Formats: sequence, C-alpha cells, structure tokens
Amino acid sequence: MKKLLLSISITCKVLLAQGSHELSDITFRAYDYSLIAVTIDRVSLGAPDDEIVVAGITPGYHLIEISKVMGYSHHYGANMQNVYRGRVFVPEGVSMRTLIDRYNRFVIIDQLAFAPVINQPYQVVSNNVVGTCNTGMQYYNATPAYIRPEAFAQLRNIIAAQSFESAKIKIAKQAISANRVSAMQVLELMQLFTFESYKLELAKFAYAYTADQQNYYLVNNGFTFSSSINNLAAYIAGGNQGGWN
Repeated sequence: MKKLLLSISITCKVLLAQGSHELSDITFRAYDYSLIAVTIDRVSLGAPDDEIVVAGITPGYHLIEISKVMGYSHHYGANMQNVYRGRVFVPEGVSMRTLIDRYNRFVIIDQLAFAPVINQPYQVVSNNVVGTCNTGMQYYNATPAYIRPEAFAQLRNIIAAQSFESAKIKIAKQAISANRVSAMQVLELMQLFTFESYKLELAKFAYAYTADQQNYYLVNNGFTFSSSINNLAAYIAGGNQGGWN
C-alpha cells in the first residue's frame, strides 16, 4: 500500500522550504514492489512499504538511503538489506518517480514539472529520464498536462477493485477521455487487466489521449503476445484514433 508523506520536515530543517523555491515530490519503489524503507538526509520515513511518496522536498542534493525487506525473523523483526546510498539532485518544482531495479541500481523513471497554474489538478509531462541518479545531467522539456500521481493512484485502485474486466475497461475509458495520460500510466493500467483483448482495447483507446506519444513504445511491455504489438502498431499507423489529437 502506497505511503504518502505530505511533508518530511519532521525535525529536519534541511527539508523545509527555503525562500521562494518551489518544493518537489519523490516517489520510491522497488521494481517488483517489494517492501522498502527510505531515509532522506538521515531522517527515516517510517516503516517499510511497497511505495513511498514524499512531498515537500527542497531542491538541491539530498542523501538518499534505501533498504529492502528480505524477510522476517520471529525475534528480530524485519531483515533489512541496504541496497542504495547516494546523493540525489532534486530539481525545483518537479515530481520524480524512482525505483530500485533488479540489480539494486537507483533509477529515475521520469521527472515531471508541475504545471505553473494555481490549483491546477494536472501535471506537466516531461521526456523520460532513465539512468542512475548521480549523473548530474538530467534535462526535461514540458509538454501537455496529464493527471497527477495522487489522482492516478486513486484511479488505479478503483479499477483494481473491480471484479469484471468489462467494468475495468469502462472506468478506464471514462477517466482517460477526461484527462490526458502518459505512456507509463497507460502501461500501469494495462497491467490491471488479465485478458489480452482488453489490454489491446485500452492501448488503442488511450493513444489519442496520451501526452507523450513519442514514448508509447513503453506500452508494448504490457502485452503477452507479439501479435498484439503488431495490431497496436497498425492501428496507430492508420491515424484514425480520434480523441484530442
């Protein structure tokens, strides 16, 4: 279950707002959604969870330490293994999604610049930034806004709670038609379906509402059969997707 920390300024002054800097968010998870514990600037973010979202981080470099739960002992509790420790640069006014991959490397999935509109319920999507966190050279360009992570998490939970695929696809289409999405978000929704036919239907429908269509190749990871990949490619090449584009 995702843990949302609205502010990590708990006793740690380095994470408080400084001047007019716009604060940022970071999402942490493991590639397989195993339980992890996170420490920022030597401040623990609490008990392990499969996904941890931290809001209210000041821009600049922060010391990030991540441990993974490897098992439990009756006498000693969780058996933790340190998998990452390093300094991560957090840009101003962005939402960063990160993960620990299968080789225990810290990977930035993407950096999403917040839309500069007061009470704007969406977020500006950026080009994906994939690589180790300590490169120090991460660039992003703002493009059309799409649904923000908090709202998307709620949507994902609602769809996952449905018993029938027909209900899932109906809800997904309703949400997508009212909000632009990212290619990664489409992939995450596809992973909530069991049947290939519904995955393909969703991928076709969502393409026209996807803000970063240049990254749509990512959704191919959601298919089981290569025929679905070919079917989607032919559909996109046909250019009759409708939607907002």
